[in-house]
Formats: sequence, structure tokens, C-alpha cells
Amino acid sequence: MGTMGHTVIQVDVPELEAVVRSRLTAASPAMRVAQNTVCAHVTLLGPFVDRGSLDAEVLGRVGSVLASIEPFAFELAELSRFAGGPSYLAPRPAAPFLRLTAALAEAFPGWPPYGGMFGEVVPHLGIGYDLTDRDLDALQALLPVRHEVRQASITWWSPESIETLATLPLRAGLEFALFP
Repeated sequence: MGTMGHTVIQVDVPELEAVVRSRLTAASPAMRVAQNTVCAHVTLLGPFVDRGSLDAEVLGRVGSVLASIEPFAFELAELSRFAGGPSYLAPRPAAPFLRLTAALAEAFPGWPPYGGMFGEVVPHLGIGYDLTDRDLDALQALLPVRHEVRQASITWWSPESIETLATLPLRAGLEFALFP
């Protein structure tokens, strides 16, 4: 097996899980998604460390960055598309996501957002490529989505599997949870 993958620090958006997960599993039928995992997300920092490097020191550093941020609410209402790329929903306001990404990138300078591939960070929830009318109708029926961020997840993404490895609270957020 041993196919490459990476972790992502992300904000899960379970309200859009049905749409995102169905598109992912249709595109990769062999992919296994762990039961505790939400695929619909806004990336805070990724790619991030290999799952084998996710130790107490890394978790502690991520946790301290997240604990410095107050929980916040956002809305997803408008579908956009990156030039030549996937469709996405942009969270409004974007500022809390940009602050979190900047703080995490500062704490982990070896892991720039999106591997340093883009000059500008655009917070987004990826929906996918080539949306059909049926996809668009299903998505529009769910919008707008309002979500309160109280925690972030560290999730493993590979061609074979997607699995939440840990959840960490924002200030005054939920309890810390590490999944076996």
C-alpha cells in the first residue's frame, strides 16, 4: 500500500458533508472514509506533517495556536470557481480563516499554506470539478450554510483513505480528542 498522503489542519463543515463525500466517493470508489471523519472542510494549513510525525509536541503547538483564537461564525452562500480549477464556497467573513492560517504558518514555517504554491491564500470549501446540474441543485438547496467554529481537525488525506486523527479546540472550545 504505502501510497503518499498528507495531513491537513481543517475546519470541518458537516452541513455540507453529503454533497462533498458523495462527490469524493464517486470519483474514488475504493477510498475508505473513517466514520469519525468529515470530508467537507475549509483548510487552515495543508499539506501538513506526515501522520507518523504527529506527536505530542506538534499537537501541543497546533493546540496552542488554536487556543489563542476565539470561536467564530461564518457563512457559505456563494459558489465560485478557481481559474481552470475546482468549484468552491468562500467563507464570509474570510478574515478569521486568514488569521488562523497565518498563525499556523508562523508556528510551522516549514509548512507554508498549500505548499507555497500560491501567492495568496483564499479560504474555501472545495466542492470539486465539473459540477452537474444535479450537483448544483443539491448544493443550492443547502445554501446558505452558517457554521460556528469551535474546533479544528487534523485529518489524513491519501488516495486510499481519509481519517480524522485529532480534534483541537479553539479558545473556550470543545475538549481535546485524539483518535486511535
